[in-house]
Amino acid sequence: MTQEPQGHRHAVNELVTSSRTMSTLMSTISAHELRGFSPQEQAEIEDLADAAGRVLDDAERLLREPAGAVNATELVRTVQATNRVMDQLRERVIDRLVADNPAPDHP
Repeated sequence: MTQEPQGHRHAVNELVTSSRTMSTLMSTISAHELRGFSPQEQAEIEDLADAAGRVLDDAERLLREPAGAVNATELVRTVQATNRVMDQLRERVIDRLVADNPAPDHP
């Protein structure tokens, strides 16, 4: 078993914390704000948000394990899965909402 390198646990914890923040942000987006999305897209977004929650739960479970009990490979897989699902959520929702609601050039 490859031992978890020093500092990786902290990095994973930071990623999980920021991902939870994004997940919380996603949950605050109202149905009205998703009006430009088709019913199929809305269902896909809900599925993706559920997947994000499961991935984050897995990451938090790993972080509750004692130091040294989790190998580096498992941490890397968790980070990759977390990053992948957060990128998908951002691309599918945040980027589109920003593009559909541009900010004015000046006040």
